[in-house]
Amino acid sequence: MRKLCTILIFSACWAVLNNCAAVPTKELDASKPAPAYHKDSKLAGIFNTAVGEHRDDSGFILLRDGDRALYERVSLADMAEHTIDAQYYIWNSDKSGRLLAHQLIQAADRGVAVRIILDDFSVGDRNEQLLALNSHANIEIRIYNPFVHRSGTAKWLNFAFDFQRLNRRMHNKTYTVDGTVAIVGGRNIGDEYFNHNEHLNFRDLDLFSVGPVVKQVARSFQEYWDSPWAIPMDRLAASAADQGGASQLKTLIDNFQPGSLELSFSGKTDSPEVHFNQSLDELVWAPATFVYDRPGGDEKEAYPQGPKRVAQHLLQLAGSSEQEVLVESAYFVLDETALQLAGRLHAKGVRIRALTNSMASNDVLPNHASYAMVREDMLKQGLELYELRPDAPSCLATVGQRAFCDDDSFLGLHAKAAVFDGKTIYVGSCNLNLRSAYLNTEVGMFVDSPVLAEKLITQIELNMQRVNSWQPMLKDQQVVWITETDGKEETSSHEPQTSWLDRVEEGLLMLVPGARYY
Repeated sequence: MRKLCTILIFSACWAVLNNCAAVPTKELDASKPAPAYHKDSKLAGIFNTAVGEHRDDSGFILLRDGDRALYERVSLADMAEHTIDAQYYIWNSDKSGRLLAHQLIQAADRGVAVRIILDDFSVGDRNEQLLALNSHANIEIRIYNPFVHRSGTAKWLNFAFDFQRLNRRMHNKTYTVDGTVAIVGGRNIGDEYFNHNEHLNFRDLDLFSVGPVVKQVARSFQEYWDSPWAIPMDRLAASAADQGGASQLKTLIDNFQPGSLELSFSGKTDSPEVHFNQSLDELVWAPATFVYDRPGGDEKEAYPQGPKRVAQHLLQLAGSSEQEVLVESAYFVLDETALQLAGRLHAKGVRIRALTNSMASNDVLPNHASYAMVREDMLKQGLELYELRPDAPSCLATVGQRAFCDDDSFLGLHAKAAVFDGKTIYVGSCNLNLRSAYLNTEVGMFVDSPVLAEKLITQIELNMQRVNSWQPMLKDQQVVWITETDGKEETSSHEPQTSWLDRVEEGLLMLVPGARYY
């Protein structure tokens, strides 16, 4: 009897999962025109002259300050007249997320066509909220690589039984307005990415971009939008009841008061138009290339089949470096091919330095476990590693709000950036780890600019100082961590500022098959 029950339960689960493993599809409309550059917009009017003077070069501003990064997005939404295209892995429903949603609704009310692509893994149980936004005549939302069962146990059973497909996520982060300005980088939409979380704030990075490279960003968005992997939100509604509840939630979003989130960016003005005119003097002009992974991937193929386009581009730049490769990556895991490349570079005198999270500053323990598995091998290949301290004094320079740099909050690293030979920079969504290289889709902006490189080097080196980081090193074939507190050097023989339980959990995570791909 027990055996019969087991068979029946298994059969029922299998039937459910067979139903939810089928992905909704849509036909790719190859006849659609390329995204337009709206030369008659106010934004274009501000930047047109400078873009024309610099011909094939594009203009950039490094957005390290989180408060400013949010201010730029909000201001662009305020200025938008034609289109807003936003593509993100995470869009939280916290203060920052609701503020930006509110601004997009206001833009849509003015007639702006708003398109949003979200990865489904982090959407959560927010179907009604997304349907509320999608119900606006000028807002359309598409969900990348969706679960068919949208919530609860069935969703995670779907993940377990359709793992090959659902393990491939869209990690892209782009925000393009009127085909004129694009923001590309590591930030998702949420308080912790913009320095507005009371407990955790990330050191992160975006590039504000104008000029020819914006067309490349717009083209990548269009390719994802037209892809069979991006499914219209209204086709994923679980039931008609979801549509009925949407109007009430839309009212809640419309009534959100932006004043409850105070943007303290020191350069903000009363007018977005004034702000962007002032930004002209900040732009650094240089040749640039935007690289993006193609949407999708054959879920039947063996895993993995090789690094994707953004990761390949990073490997090529590293391989051609002659002096130094400087890396800032929230998650940092090299495979055997990359380790061998690092060893060859080290042997010919190329210095490789990498800033990443410590176990104490990492908000995702499995990701740190995958790094810890190869840390010793990376040190043996000559890499210099630095692990950010969650209590780094540089928090004040990064966050700028003393209330969020206290004993009740900590600093984490979320940026994805690199500098090659002090002249070429990378800023994007791609971590230097195996998940980004082989599984997720990613984007990256590559700029040939010694000026931007110098700025980025200064920012990265700030947190490489031992007062802000632990430096893991090999001593008697064992890893030790060295830091500086109150002017005195300190050495630890285990992961600093962690409990024995944390370290046991990390050890157990390392035993899971495929752990290097967390």
